[in-house]
Amino acid sequence: MPQLNGLLASREILRKFPEATILLLTVFASPQLLVRAKREGIKGFCSKTEVDCIILAIGSLLKGGTYFPESFALN
Repeated sequence: MPQLNGLLASREILRKFPEATILLLTVFASPQLLVRAKREGIKGFCSKTEVDCIILAIGSLLKGGTYFPESFALN
């Protein structure tokens, strides 16, 4: 995105529409980004290259849940 990244765009969306459910798709998947995403109120997080993750995340979010891959589990 030319002026905002996904995290900043999500922050703006949630500020205006706090009931929004956001799934962050990124090519820069990292545990640090996941922590920031959770802090911002994002409900799901996946790498753009992991189709199975995206499918599972969408299913979980549609049921009112969240989705953060176990590969980024934080201790």
